[in-house]
Amino acid sequence: MDSDKLIRLFNDLLQDDLIFAYSGSFSDAITGMIIEISEQNIESHGNLIKLKKKISFLMAECYQNIVRHGSNPHKSLKFPTKSSAFFSRSRHGVFYITSVNFVLNEYKNGISEKLDRVNVLSQDELKELSREVLLKGELSEKGGAGLGIIEMARKTGNKLDYLFEKVNDKLSLFYLHMRLRSENETGGERQNNEISIGEMKQMHDILNSDNVLIMHKGDFSRVSVLPVIQMIENNLKDQFDTTREKQRLFHISVEILQNISKHGYKKNNESEGMFMLGKQNGHFIIHTVNFIEKAGAESLDRYLSELTKMSKTELDSRYKMQLRSGPGGESNNAGLGLIDVLRECHSYHYEMIEDGEKYKFSQIIVI
Repeated sequence: MDSDKLIRLFNDLLQDDLIFAYSGSFSDAITGMIIEISEQNIESHGNLIKLKKKISFLMAECYQNIVRHGSNPHKSLKFPTKSSAFFSRSRHGVFYITSVNFVLNEYKNGISEKLDRVNVLSQDELKELSREVLLKGELSEKGGAGLGIIEMARKTGNKLDYLFEKVNDKLSLFYLHMRLRSENETGGERQNNEISIGEMKQMHDILNSDNVLIMHKGDFSRVSVLPVIQMIENNLKDQFDTTREKQRLFHISVEILQNISKHGYKKNNESEGMFMLGKQNGHFIIHTVNFIEKAGAESLDRYLSELTKMSKTELDSRYKMQLRSGPGGESNNAGLGLIDVLRECHSYHYEMIEDGEKYKFSQIIVI
């Protein structure tokens, strides 16, 4: 993803309070991290706090839906270009959850019938159907639509959107999209800002085109980024070729996330930004965009312009010299971290774009 595409994506998502996306293999630990990241951001936005328990429940149900299909004996088939994914997203008091997973084409009609059935039922009818399934087991879990689907419809209080994208004669991608609304969301906001399943499919396409493994857009305060750091360290083990590669990625990710958290432009005590981690051609790639204060943008630009012209040897010397000079406040610590990132990475590119009283600061780091 080049800088222009990165900035366009960030601009398109400015209305969103939170986006978290994960693509790849799923485990209980991954799901726990995804739920924790979303809960941290929900805590930052009071209009969603009453939905916290429902959101966590629905995320867990979506995970079960993905795992149920991911564990079938056909998982060894080669999937072209795309992979299973999970998205959580918040905009103007509405929280969206989207799961993407592979299903056998022979199950498509059964899944559609069961979703269509729950989508026309009232809350009372859904409650009665749930009771029937518990007693009689009428809706089979085979194909991925059973009691979990009924409970999703009950918890959201809304229609469950879905679509299938054919992959080949045996497989299709199954998109399941749901929404929860806060009590103070108005009808006008709902109509003007609704995120459709089509938009989520487009986002999945964009992230897959750049092989993005993790994407987080939201509050980058210290508490909010900790689960992201833990996920990189503990839950992407199958992505690393060597321990050294893992250590380098973890170290650079921590430096970048901490810089956004500490030194980014703050609004209502939140440091808004976007972080993406992908892998292409044997290299990990970190993309970030965040706002910075206009007062500090020029000095940062000059500093980075100087650093990016240095060789690795010169960067090592600069790092040792600045280290020997001792602590000089937050600016010195931030500068030391940036030198360290440039020392460790394969390549580094940044851009500054003026935006009113602040600047958009984008970084692309190849590791």
